[in-house]
Amino acid sequence: MFSLKALLDLIFPLRCSVCRKIDPAILCKTCLNQILYINFPYCQRCGIPLDSSRYDLCYSCKTISPFFNISRSIGVYEGVLKKALQAFKFKGKKELGEPLGKIMVNYLVSAPFKLDWCGINLVLPVPLHEKRLQNRGYNQAELLGEIISASLGIPLDTQSLIRSKNTKPQFSLNKIERQKNMQDAFQVCDPGSIKNKQILLIDDIYTTGLTVCECTKVLLQAGALRVNILTLSRAE
Repeated sequence: MFSLKALLDLIFPLRCSVCRKIDPAILCKTCLNQILYINFPYCQRCGIPLDSSRYDLCYSCKTISPFFNISRSIGVYEGVLKKALQAFKFKGKKELGEPLGKIMVNYLVSAPFKLDWCGINLVLPVPLHEKRLQNRGYNQAELLGEIISASLGIPLDTQSLIRSKNTKPQFSLNKIERQKNMQDAFQVCDPGSIKNKQILLIDDIYTTGLTVCECTKVLLQAGALRVNILTLSRAE
């Protein structure tokens, strides 16, 4: 005799949240295998892919050193990863936080990158403004941070850093507008929880770097020792 669950699975089979093929996984192996990962060579500071391994830093990082210690992005914002993130952020597919977060965990513990993250003692997601959080219902960076925190046993802080300015989406703005948009957008409301901490700042996508740089600036001003950035994707 069929159980209720078996009957429901037969009528409404589980599907991959991205390609919609019948599969028990939230993100199927076929989709996972199509993610375009960012491999060496890349800038040792901001993580942008480079054309040659002859250079350690990109032109931008040579010209103006960013506030953060290092930044890494796992994949290119296109194809499967772009579809997954759009579904995760804008279509209410909260369940994608688990497989996407695990991709970030696997990156952090893989041999080539372990030393980059030594000493991290606080995971901190880039916050959403209260109005956007109410509209979306969740902060995608926080869901990713929860997976990383639980998997690596590093405390998660979702309270100390807030977005005090309801900024416009960066992708809709030009360079000058983006800079103005991010000015004074973040503040630390509990410096005591940040002081002397080595922070892993989490976000879903790195575009111009203005968002994470602004976060890093206020965290360092509040007494953080070091801020490393990890994003799931990078867009140019």
